[in-house]
Amino acid sequence: MQLDLLSVDLRRRNGWETLDLGLAMLREWRRPVLRAWCMTYWPFALLVGAATWTHPLIGAALVWWAKPVFDRVLLYVYSERVFGHQATAAEVRRMLPRLLRSTRLLAGLTLYRFSMARSLFLPVWQLEGQQGRAASARRRVLGARGYGYAAWLTFFCANLIGILVLSGMVLVLMFLPPESDFLQSIWQILDADSLAAQRSLNLLTFIADTIVEPYFVAAGFSLYLNRRSELEGWDIEVAFRRMAARRSGTHALAAALLVTAIAVCLASIPASTCFAQSADPKAPDVGLPSAVTSRTPYPTGEIARRTAEVLADPVFGPKETEWHWVYRGKETETQTPSWLRGLIKWLERFSGGIAEVGRVLAWIAGVTVLALVIYLVARHRERWWTGRRRRRVPETLFGLDIRRESLPADIGAAAREHLSRGNAVGALSLLYRGALSALVHAAGVDFRPGDTERDCWQRARPVLGGNGLQYFRSLLDAWLWAAYGRRPPAATELQRLCDAWADHLGDAALARALRS
Repeated sequence: MQLDLLSVDLRRRNGWETLDLGLAMLREWRRPVLRAWCMTYWPFALLVGAATWTHPLIGAALVWWAKPVFDRVLLYVYSERVFGHQATAAEVRRMLPRLLRSTRLLAGLTLYRFSMARSLFLPVWQLEGQQGRAASARRRVLGARGYGYAAWLTFFCANLIGILVLSGMVLVLMFLPPESDFLQSIWQILDADSLAAQRSLNLLTFIADTIVEPYFVAAGFSLYLNRRSELEGWDIEVAFRRMAARRSGTHALAAALLVTAIAVCLASIPASTCFAQSADPKAPDVGLPSAVTSRTPYPTGEIARRTAEVLADPVFGPKETEWHWVYRGKETETQTPSWLRGLIKWLERFSGGIAEVGRVLAWIAGVTVLALVIYLVARHRERWWTGRRRRRVPETLFGLDIRRESLPADIGAAAREHLSRGNAVGALSLLYRGALSALVHAAGVDFRPGDTERDCWQRARPVLGGNGLQYFRSLLDAWLWAAYGRRPPAATELQRLCDAWADHLGDAALARALRS
């Protein structure tokens, strides 16, 4: 690794300074990074959005799940730029097959998809190519002082995406007409049954990912570089190389002068002097001293003493003592056949793998059961709560009289009569009052004084069936447009609401819905 080509100033940094370094890297190299992101992420997101046009939530989930693929593209661009090379669009396209095949992408999409420190560990799989036990040991070493910062980075980026999406929604609402109700507009955008709202949220999420994800990968890569610099002393090595480069010119000049001086001296010595000793065969053999020709070994005790002094320095960290059980039977390890020792080690690894898989499955099962319990409680809370404790039935709700005696016997016919006289708001008001009264008295729905129209629809969901719930939602939408927007629906839509009222909110229809 040519550390002298690094474009990053290596020095000792704490975790928060390292995260700031990631922001500086993104700001400096934003053009190649955003180009690589837009040429890979956006085509995939738009293609998935088009394929799941009628199910936007599924498309959003697929794009979110596939983000580790595009994180690898960003890391490739960052790793090339750190060593002074700017990856072009053609190089990114050529590298895509290798990034999909040789960077443990399957594990990144399954086992490590929910890892809070995946930004820190991604270079281990992609740049170092570590696998198996070597990768696990490498992650433990890197995460010793970097896991907490990486986890906070993931938490921060996830919340930042949510904040950006919410800000985009508010920005859209700021451009709505002034006569529209602000809270009602928010309710319509957050409507889970509105495909247009879900597609808009997906688009805002894709834009937020484009802003946040490049920083997420850059900050994780900076944490990785800082941790490796601490472990391997990259900053010291780079400093020594720079010192050597500064002195290389001076050393070359001195070496040239020395060689010239030696050549001059040798040229001035007579040749007979040089071969005088070898010409006389009876001359005594005068060799070099034994202290020079022989290599005296360094005393072993001195090495051990100095090694102990160096290791006693606090800079090497505290000492740790590990205890483990060792079999002390008659049969020693040397007496055990090699195939049996290999079998025992394989069984140990196999049992350890089964234990890890079981632990993961137990966590998944626990989370699934907890999510199912929360879902059932949230969905059927009204039915279970009102079955145990009945509140006093109110006479008015939201300023509307919902007493049975205040309503006609045939609400649909009475609403049609209002509609025939041209009183569309009166017809809608009668249908809405009748719906609230039927849900309170016949179905036992416990509306609260501070409930909004959305709360009313949520409280009616456990009681009404699919068609009944859809009819009640259509009635709510028509009432909201007429009451707040001063725009009643068309006469044909009102006629349909009047005709279908008894089929969905009549006493017989509610009784069937409660039995089902």
